[in-house]
Amino acid sequence: MRYLYQVLKSVSGGIRVQVEFDQPVKVLLMDKTQYKRYKGGISYTYYGGGAESSPAMVRVPRKGDWHLVVEIGSYFENKEVDVKVSLLPPGEITSELTQQVALAPVVDKKLAKKIDKILDEADEVEQEVSENTEESSDEQPSEETKEE
Repeated sequence: MRYLYQVLKSVSGGIRVQVEFDQPVKVLLMDKTQYKRYKGGISYTYYGGGAESSPAMVRVPRKGDWHLVVEIGSYFENKEVDVKVSLLPPGEITSELTQQVALAPVVDKKLAKKIDKILDEADEVEQEVSENTEESSDEQPSEETKEE
C-alpha cells in the first residue's frame, strides 16, 4: 500500500482533521499502538475511512499524539494525489468519518501477541538509543594530549 504519513503531536481531543484531496483516498487516524499494528499487517482500529469527495473530516477522539495515514493506492498503482491536511477547532462535522476496525488476513492470536510484544520492545530500544544519542551529543569530546 502506498500512503502519506504525518504525526500529529499533542493534539487536543475534539480537534477536527481536515484532509483535502483531488482523487479518492482512504484517511486513517490512529494512535501509536494501532499504527504499529497497521505497519505490521495485523488487525487495527482507526478513525476515518474511504473518502470519495474532498474534504474528509475526522475528529480527534482524545488528547495525544496521533498518526495520520492517507492511503493513495497500491504499489502497482503509480498515481499522483495532491493532499492538504489542516487542523480545525472543534465544531460541527456534517459528514464525519467514524471509527472502524480493519481486519488483516487471519493471524493466529498467539502470533499477534508475539508481534505486539516485539513491536513494543523495538519501541523501548528506539527510545533508549534516542536518549543515549541526546546524552552523547551534549558531552564535549575530551582532548587527549600526548607528551613526547
